[in-house]
Amino acid sequence: MMRILYYFSVLLLWSACQPDDTSTNQEQLPPPQADYPIAEHKWGYIDRQGQVVIDAQYDDCREFVNGLAAVRIGGYWGYIDRDGREVASPKYKEAYSFCEGLGRVTTYEGHTTYINARGKEVLPLLPFTADDFHEGRARFSQQGRWGYIDREGKQVIPPLYDKATHFQNGVAVVQRGEKYGMIDLSGQEALPFQFDRLWPFSEGRARAKKGSQVGYVDAKGQWTIDARWTQAGDFHQGLAPVQQQGQWGFIDTLGQVVSAPQWDYVAWGNAHRWIVSQAGKFGLLDAQAQIVLEPKWDQIAPFSEGLAPYMNDFLWGYLDTMGIAVTPPHFGLAWAFKEGLARVAFAEGIGFINKDGELVIAPNFLDVRDFSEGRARVQVK
Repeated sequence: MMRILYYFSVLLLWSACQPDDTSTNQEQLPPPQADYPIAEHKWGYIDRQGQVVIDAQYDDCREFVNGLAAVRIGGYWGYIDRDGREVASPKYKEAYSFCEGLGRVTTYEGHTTYINARGKEVLPLLPFTADDFHEGRARFSQQGRWGYIDREGKQVIPPLYDKATHFQNGVAVVQRGEKYGMIDLSGQEALPFQFDRLWPFSEGRARAKKGSQVGYVDAKGQWTIDARWTQAGDFHQGLAPVQQQGQWGFIDTLGQVVSAPQWDYVAWGNAHRWIVSQAGKFGLLDAQAQIVLEPKWDQIAPFSEGLAPYMNDFLWGYLDTMGIAVTPPHFGLAWAFKEGLARVAFAEGIGFINKDGELVIAPNFLDVRDFSEGRARVQVK
């Protein structure tokens, strides 16, 4: 009898610990909009004189593209124009900068659509995740596979691929099974599926991998430079960086070595310059791989508008294309020039300098972003 009473009491305790059948876990969860934080300090926009021209009232925001910027209030995104007027009311889960004249938005129900410059939805809600348009095609994902839609939302290329890139110069790199190839805008095979890895074309040649080695193929998929390099980069102005035994050198479009592997690191730096490093120091080469600046700095970033950030002893300044320091390294951080101004970090915060290194917008804000179409995002104290 005692044993029966014991088991009965255990049963009662177990039942008391079970969830109430009249409620569900879904009802106990906060709404998905709550996943977006409310900013303690709001975001707005300044002009090139540093004046706040769109009041700080947003929890998050993006740069201006095609005259519009995506902004978030609470858990919803919408769009404003350069004067701060609402063009598309905040009602979307996500909103992105315009690309090819359309802004991509998603809903909390998992749908994607696009809006035009007037804030109007131009496509019905698509029941899958899609990306921005490039050359009139947008990638979309359905059941783990990738395809493409056109600007009317029609699936012009069905979801057949394990991986897919944006279209570039009329072709896209796609993966099917274990092999890579290319397709054209209609979905027809442009390069056969015979490569172990493939990259987009650059100056008429695409990097391709065969086994563990990398070479280059032409528009017909024919090897023009045999796969014999450990790693390789895109062609820029007739040269491409290639790696062998851990060191980088350069080849021309015929595959001939024009500069023997000798660099620890190589990157295209824009403005007809290569950025290279050797023994922990960074320098510059010209477009023919000739030394412009012997490696001497701790870091060099790519050029933008003719100037590149460089670092020495953990401080940053700017170089011109001849490797001459336009400013000494005295900024805590330095970013690329955009629309003639660059963000730099002082002890007091982040401000903007011009190309002469002169401070033109004081560090009066908690945080700032680059200028785009005459407006810069700022977080107001």
